[in-house]
Amino acid sequence: MKIRLDIVVDDKEYKDFEDLLLKHNDIFRTSYIGYWAYGLEFGESGVLFFDFTDKDEDPNTKNHDKAISAFKKGRKLPKNYYKINKSSVKKIFSNLMIESSCTESPDYDGHDLDRAIQKTYFGEIIYA
Repeated sequence: MKIRLDIVVDDKEYKDFEDLLLKHNDIFRTSYIGYWAYGLEFGESGVLFFDFTDKDEDPNTKNHDKAISAFKKGRKLPKNYYKINKSSVKKIFSNLMIESSCTESPDYDGHDLDRAIQKTYFGEIIYA
């Protein structure tokens, strides 16, 4: 069964949310996603981040330079590197509204945002 929900959000509130994800490093604090993700690069095309908790990867990996270069050139990113851009912000916002049980304006905390980001990139909540 597929259920569709229409959510009306104030343009300013959405713009503030978009700015939070695309222009500020606050989401990489440990109270948000900083306990599993590290923000590497902010640019015109979005934000590059690294999932440093994968058991198969060294958190001090040499792939950072390769990932930053790929990010800047708009190419495919190496394993465990992800990009937040305007398109993914919409998906994160949608998942956030579901996670925080909102039907109007967003009312969320760092844990809600963390879960929404994980669902957007991994399809499930991996880290708690």
